[in-house]
Amino acid sequence: MRTVRVLGMCLVGTEAELVTVEARFEPHERTRLEVTISGLPDPVVRESKGRLLAALEENRLHLPQGRLFVNLHPAGMRKSGEGLDLPLALAAAAAAGHLTQAMLARTLFLGELGIDGRLHSVPGGLAAARAATAAGVARVVAAEATAREAALWPGTSAFAARDLKEVVGWISSGQGLLPLAPQTELAEDPAAGGAAAPRPPPRPGPRPPPPRPQSGGGGG
Repeated sequence: MRTVRVLGMCLVGTEAELVTVEARFEPHERTRLEVTISGLPDPVVRESKGRLLAALEENRLHLPQGRLFVNLHPAGMRKSGEGLDLPLALAAAAAAGHLTQAMLARTLFLGELGIDGRLHSVPGGLAAARAATAAGVARVVAAEATAREAALWPGTSAFAARDLKEVVGWISSGQGLLPLAPQTELAEDPAAGGAAAPRPPPRPGPRPPPPRPQSGGGGG
C-alpha cells in the first residue's frame, strides 16, 4: 500500500483553508469496494462518494475490489463544500495506481464533479490562490470561472479545465491546459454562486466642436 496526497481547499467564511487529501488503497479480491472518509467531512463531502466513483468509472479510472481509505488533513477542522470533489477523485485514482504522486505535487485542485466527470465552478478561487501562494503553491487547476478568479492573484498560474478527463490528461502529459492570462474583472458565473464585479462605466465619446462665431453684417 502507498499513501498519496493531493491539495484541495475549503472555504471558512470568506477565507480559504488548505486541505490535504490523503488516500491509500488496499486491494482485496474477496471484498467489494469500500470507501472510508475521515477527518471531519460534512454531509456534502460524505455523500460525494457515489458521485465520484461514477465519475471515475466514466473516465476509465477503475477502482478494483478492496478498501479505499481517505483522510482529510488537518483532521481537527470541519471540511465542507463540494470544492473537494476534484482532489478526492484524483487522490482515489492515484491510490489505485492510475496517477503518480509526482504528477500531483505543488498544485491546488478545486471543483465540483458531475457523475460524468464534468467539472463545475465553485466559489473562492481568489481566496484559494491567496492561501496557496502563501504556502508556496503557485498552480491552481479548476473550472473556468474559478480559475479566472484565481488568476487575479499575483504569482498564480491558473489552469481551466472542462472535465476530469482534461485534468488527468494534463497531469499525465503536462499538455492540454494553458495558464489563463489575468483579467481586471471577474466574470459572473451562476453555477459558482458568485456575482460579477462591477464593470467600469463606458467612456464618453469625443465632444462635438463648438459652433463657429458668425461674422457681423454691415448696416445701411
